[in-house]
Amino acid sequence: MGLNIQLALAILFAISALTLGLKQPDVLKKTSPNISPYARLLARQAFRRLAAIAALAIATIFVAKSSQHSQLAEWCANYTIPTAILLFLASEVLAGRLRKHKWNNTEMVVLMNEQGKALGPCPRPLVHNGSMWLHAVVHLHVFDNKRRLLLQLRPNTKKIQPGKWDTAVGGHIAYGEKLQDALKRETYEEIGLNNFEAQLTRKYIWTSDVEQEYVFVFETTANGPFETKNVGEVDELRFWNADELRKNIDSGVFTPNFEKELKEDIIDRLEHTTF
Repeated sequence: MGLNIQLALAILFAISALTLGLKQPDVLKKTSPNISPYARLLARQAFRRLAAIAALAIATIFVAKSSQHSQLAEWCANYTIPTAILLFLASEVLAGRLRKHKWNNTEMVVLMNEQGKALGPCPRPLVHNGSMWLHAVVHLHVFDNKRRLLLQLRPNTKKIQPGKWDTAVGGHIAYGEKLQDALKRETYEEIGLNNFEAQLTRKYIWTSDVEQEYVFVFETTANGPFETKNVGEVDELRFWNADELRKNIDSGVFTPNFEKELKEDIIDRLEHTTF
């Protein structure tokens, strides 16, 4: 393969990879909506590495073309592109290992599309950094036989909505975890409840300033006692009746997410439904 052919291939690789590295997320979102944004991010990074290696190959070929050393020119004519391909493959292996090391002890959550289809895994910090990547969570509303609703007080150490009253149970679905298993795990960790039956009542998308959640809402009936098994996750647990809940709407006492559910469904059911 001559130097001119290798130069043409290297330029083609560089332009294509750079274009995809800059625009690839939008292109794939339109053509392949079932590819997760995290997978698109990884692909964009790979294309940028390919563009950098192709640029190195171009520089090497130009040096060879201007060189007086025939052996260098011959080597470049035969091995520039194969070497570039090997470098790219090696860079992908290294990037994968570095990524695995970085997220080794990090919870992997489930990314979703707006139709409720799971798209793939993503490190939890990447869905709480303003990326607005839609991810799956579970909520559980716990009612007692006096038509009261159990709420949890979020610790002041929480980054999101500290010191506010929230749904009794709420948490992420881990990648590879079944919906019901995630609900049972979060329920035991946050309020110490085991052996309960819960019904799925609704699904909706919640958007805040820092994240976007696909929320699976369940409900159950239990009278306690309750206790948190995960220190630092819950400051207090207590039941609220309908009057208390209504009086505190729009007062800043509740998390915006819970208040949405309270206004749209819970308060009316507490006042008109027998549990």
